[in-house]
Amino acid sequence: MMRTSSLIIGCWLLLWALPVFAAPSAEVAVLKYVSPDAVTVFEDRARVHRRQVVDVAVGSSEVLFFELPGSLDPSSVRARLIGVPGLVLGVRLERNVHLEDVTEEMRLLVGAIHELSDQGRTNSFQVEELDRRKIIILRLAKILEDSFSTSGGKGLLGGSTSAQIIGAHQWIADRLLELNLEKDRLRLQGESIEKKRQDLVTDLEPLQGQRRRTTWSATVLIQTQEEGQATVELAHDVPGARWIPVHQAILDEANGQVHWQSKAQVLQQSGEDWTDVQLTLSTARSSLGLTPASLVPLRVDAVTSQPRTELAVSERMLSDASSLGLDSVARAPAQNPA
Repeated sequence: MMRTSSLIIGCWLLLWALPVFAAPSAEVAVLKYVSPDAVTVFEDRARVHRRQVVDVAVGSSEVLFFELPGSLDPSSVRARLIGVPGLVLGVRLERNVHLEDVTEEMRLLVGAIHELSDQGRTNSFQVEELDRRKIIILRLAKILEDSFSTSGGKGLLGGSTSAQIIGAHQWIADRLLELNLEKDRLRLQGESIEKKRQDLVTDLEPLQGQRRRTTWSATVLIQTQEEGQATVELAHDVPGARWIPVHQAILDEANGQVHWQSKAQVLQQSGEDWTDVQLTLSTARSSLGLTPASLVPLRVDAVTSQPRTELAVSERMLSDASSLGLDSVARAPAQNPA
């Protein structure tokens, strides 16, 4: 038993003393978002194309497209392999629900709401202080009025002159005016603070629950027969996209020519940026290759204004009648027979 234990311990020490050679690490593919490179906009949807270039070997492999829009139509997804001989075995779709962390945003909003609430309370305290000062000044005015009316001012510090009485009343009037102006300012300030607080409370309400954002991930399964660089194209439909024709006619007054411009406004709600994509507008109504709708031509004609020949003929007839003396006859009043 002692010999067996010594042998096991000796082998363990020998293994522990041997140098450890690290195996070469496998290269980990870096995933990156693939933005659309071509979009065809129809009357009620859009066909979005995106491509990803990958190095492939002989055999099967997977190509991942992630962060696809949540409004994607799963039944419209198609994939194509370009560049190397091979096949697309299928496309696996996964729907992802992301819970956005809004804790920091909520904390900032709650802190701002508390700060505005403190400002509102301070504003209310200042208004109450002004009301107390106004009551004191009104009491002082009442005392001065009663004293001057009963004893002619002799009851206050042995009597007062008219100038002092007028000065006291003026001081009271000035103080009341200052208090009223300050109260109006505080009232407007309080209304502004309350409006800001209500706006922040409104912004906070949607954040009470966790925000959910839905995206799709598409894994394209391919089988390649040669090594090389392959391009995997993924296409899908996004409903709700449309385009509106916009026409503009500009008159060049220098040479009398009209320049006609035809543009289009694209509307979409996928959340993706289609600014730098190859954009195509279509009137077709099916993504399955059916007969497209007929185009309605827009006809623009230039009309030259013609002079009114009727008016010219009428004026000529009147001038001829005047030369023959018929104008005075036509204008003479008819005489009743005797």
